Amino acid sequence: MNYFVKARARLDLKSHWRYIARDNLPAADRLLDATEETFQLIAESPDIGSQRSFRKLVGIRSRPVSGFRNYLVFYQTRGKAVVIVRVLHGMRDLPRLLFKPRA
Repeated sequence: MNYFVKARARLDLKSHWRYIARDNLPAADRLLDATEETFQLIAESPDIGSQRSFRKLVGIRSRPVSGFRNYLVFYQTRGKAVVIVRVLHGMRDLPRLLFKPRA
């Protein structure tokens, strides 16, 4: 199955990379590599993630980033593609961030 990364998820990754890179550039680069591996794993087996129950978002699943368990990939399956919706730190206010109005 193919996957598509939404612009908001790419912005999430840039933000996480910048935050980690301030103290540890190699770890920030490892996060990007691990996220890409996780995207591919999800595309190969979309049911691998945990089903999430957010009232406004149907069919959303999450999967921790390989090696970075505090970072979660939120995705949906649409037809024959996986759509990566967000990549968020698990300690954040997830419902608020997932439904944040667009600026």
